[in-house]
Amino acid sequence: MYIEMWKNSFKQCLVYRANTIIRLFTSFVYLFVTVNIWQALYRNIDMVDGVSLSHMITYVLIVQILVCFRRLQLSRYYGQRIIDGNVSIDFIRPVSLKYSAFATVSGDVAFQIIFFSLPMLVLGVILWGFLLPTAIWQWVMFFVSASLGALVYASIEYIMSLTVFWTKTAFHIEWFIGALFTLFSGAMVPLWFYPDWLRGVANMLPFRFVIFEPANIFVGNAGFEQALLVAVFQLIWILALNIAGHFIWQRAQLVVTVQGG
Repeated sequence: MYIEMWKNSFKQCLVYRANTIIRLFTSFVYLFVTVNIWQALYRNIDMVDGVSLSHMITYVLIVQILVCFRRLQLSRYYGQRIIDGNVSIDFIRPVSLKYSAFATVSGDVAFQIIFFSLPMLVLGVILWGFLLPTAIWQWVMFFVSASLGALVYASIEYIMSLTVFWTKTAFHIEWFIGALFTLFSGAMVPLWFYPDWLRGVANMLPFRFVIFEPANIFVGNAGFEQALLVAVFQLIWILALNIAGHFIWQRAQLVVTVQGG
């Protein structure tokens, strides 16, 4: 059943073709501007804090794939279900609300990766070049870390989405998570360039494990031992967040009110 939910979500994204074309164009414009900003910052400079322009462009391009995990917007899914009253049906369905929500939003993520991120990556490689990992373990650990990073973000979204049962709206949750994600994940600026105090704050939060750490492994700035340590911390965060989410879910079920109809 979860696979069918995933398929339906993916097919629904295919319906809006004009929207897909427009978003593909705007995605390229954003990527073009971002790369040109970094090229301007690196003008007449070979290295910045040990990072070359080629490594920086590679980082920007690989982030185009990883940032799709931001589409795992469980808070928006729960918010809409509560507003239109369908959450009452979810409680009596023979499937988990958590996993059905994840299956639905992950279909959107798959669509984003296939029709937006991969074309942007290919186009970026043609225009600006790309540094591939030189060791097999880098490829393996990148895919492991990226997969775990998606689960980390899904776990964060799950906890924050449960607050919708109290607030009855998801707008503020989406804004709050988006702000933290943009600042501390390394999606816009790698944590290499952060001041020590701000990097210290980022190191205490799970957002860096979604974007920065997988990308850092891909560009070769992390050794094998560090990559393994990253995977261990990702697993710890996933476990801790899911335990917290379980207890919050127990409380959320007691405050459910149905709107819409």
